Amino acid sequence: MYRHTLKETLTDFEQVQRDVNKVYEYGMFPNAGQKKPNPITPLEIPLVKGFVAGVMGGGLGMLLGLFLSSNQAAIHPLYPKLTSKQQFRVMLAETKNGMWLRAKSFGGFGLVYATTECLIERYRAKADMKNAIYAGVLTGGLVAARSGPLAMGLSAAGMAAFSLGIEWWQHGFHK
Repeated sequence: MYRHTLKETLTDFEQVQRDVNKVYEYGMFPNAGQKKPNPITPLEIPLVKGFVAGVMGGGLGMLLGLFLSSNQAAIHPLYPKLTSKQQFRVMLAETKNGMWLRAKSFGGFGLVYATTECLIERYRAKADMKNAIYAGVLTGGLVAARSGPLAMGLSAAGMAAFSLGIEWWQHGFHK
């Protein structure tokens, strides 16, 4: 025969009451009161962020190449002896070459920096100024890899300092 004591019955009743209160509190869903995690935006994916930074850096490099390379043909030794049409062609070729070189440089730099910063941010699971410094060190070292260890070290230190300065300028000195 099944026997209950008064104490056990009250405990069971209290348990049922607690369950009912939870249902009313959360509306039948146990996670209803909790905040939902934010979805990942496309710019939080390292390759997408790197690609966007590379394209934007390439565009900036092309603009700089357009303005800075347009007068490079004027220092060519044969330039004064050419006709106007030939001078224009030489100037156009020099400008095109300068635009392409600067676009590759700025685009590659933007790609490497943005990708490494995003990967470091994911690895550390934090979004702070240290990510920019670490990304600056890696990017500076990778960019100067062909120039030897001294150039890599100086470039890494310079890029880390530049990244820190930009982060401070963007986010303020209080962080």
